[in-house]
Amino acid sequence: MMRFLIPLVIVLLGVGIGSGAGWFLAPKPPEVPECACDQPADGTAAGEAPADETPPDYEYVDMNGQFVVPIIENDQVTGMMVMSLSLETEMGMREAVYAKEPKLRDEFLSILFGYSSIGGFADNYLDLDNLKVIRNDLTAKAQQIAGSIVNAVLIVDMIRQDI
Repeated sequence: MMRFLIPLVIVLLGVGIGSGAGWFLAPKPPEVPECACDQPADGTAAGEAPADETPPDYEYVDMNGQFVVPIIENDQVTGMMVMSLSLETEMGMREAVYAKEPKLRDEFLSILFGYSSIGGFADNYLDLDNLKVIRNDLTAKAQQIAGSIVNAVLIVDMIRQDI
């Protein structure tokens, strides 16, 4: 009889502990205002931005293909950096960006190769200051080529492959 009672107690204890932990650790449902008196004074719903602060209308244009840049350390190629870039542009400017894509790709590769040649992708290449410099340089060049329709260049993917 004890051979069956001990495993049964262990199973019931495990189920009880698991159920209790699930009940205590369950996420709380979001709070919903019950009446108009819970609404913010500016007339927006809770959690919404005020109407006069509308977010800018941007669309994101992915550059076709990836950018493959050799990593140069001590005048030798030690790996490859593969990057995917996207441009944050004004709405409706996708075709204008694609019309200038060959020139954009050429200039972006020049910037990335230059950055690599000074050791920019060596060691701590994910440093936020380094990434900011790359983004700023790419954005400045994109704005020079495509004009003010480009708001920013975004680094979507960045993978390093050592040789």
